[in-house]
Amino acid sequence: MKNVWTKEKCQQAALECKYKKEFCVKFSGAYAASYRNGWIDEICVHMVSIDKPSGYWTKEKCQDATFGCENREQFRKKCRSAYNSACKNNWLDEICSHMTYEEHVDKNYWTKEKCQEVALECSFRSEFCKKYRGAYDKSLNNGWLNEICSHMQICGNLHNRLVYLIEFGDNSVYVGLTYNYSKRYVDHLTTDVSSSVFKYSKKTGLIPTCKKLTEYINIVNAIELEIYYIQYYKYLGYNVINKTNGGEYGGGYLKFDYDTCKNEAEKYTKYDFRKYKRWAYEKSKKEGWLSDFIFKQ
Repeated sequence: MKNVWTKEKCQQAALECKYKKEFCVKFSGAYAASYRNGWIDEICVHMVSIDKPSGYWTKEKCQDATFGCENREQFRKKCRSAYNSACKNNWLDEICSHMTYEEHVDKNYWTKEKCQEVALECSFRSEFCKKYRGAYDKSLNNGWLNEICSHMQICGNLHNRLVYLIEFGDNSVYVGLTYNYSKRYVDHLTTDVSSSVFKYSKKTGLIPTCKKLTEYINIVNAIELEIYYIQYYKYLGYNVINKTNGGEYGGGYLKFDYDTCKNEAEKYTKYDFRKYKRWAYEKSKKEGWLSDFIFKQ
């Protein structure tokens, strides 16, 4: 459907949010439409600004922000953005080396309520663990983790991916593979200017919708399903805007060794190996292994 997120609908959704990050997470489609159409600053004018310009928090500025803080919790409360930047860049231990580690000194510091409070700042469990290791460990040990992380998004990793479909209102689609479903959709429409989705949306003015074709599954299975769905939607007559026929594994490096590729090759003719196990075929071709393999006749 063309222009599902009108400016008025985006404004209505934005009014439910206090921060831009909250707007992005809760209404990713509205956020993307607002960003692309240049409405984002106008409809977010009521929101609380909590971020400095990108790159503002250098290591030196984070160090300066710790002045007067006796422990990490005081630093976090005093300047949340500096604290988060220090966590993200692994500077925290160094710039807080002069502090007492209050949350470890007092074993009763992390109550369930305090754990819930800081957990609400995080979108993923990995983020929660990295930023608030004391709270994460206490929640895990006391059996609170599932409850206080129930609002968080499920995310894949190096070995697990999700296959998704982006649909435009003119019968055009894009099939993709990702370890972070919600972020990848927003990136397609805002920051990834090389994306086929970004270019097609800019060209046509259409704002697409996105849906999951699978849950997070083993990357080998996900790769095969991505290839399958690209061919499937072509067969159904859709305009598939993918640049390739699939088989890339995006967002990280996956090691396919010699034995793995050899075992897969033995199941197929050379033609079918290339067609159905493209990830293994391309790896084998690159490494010069194909001449070693025995294919079915």
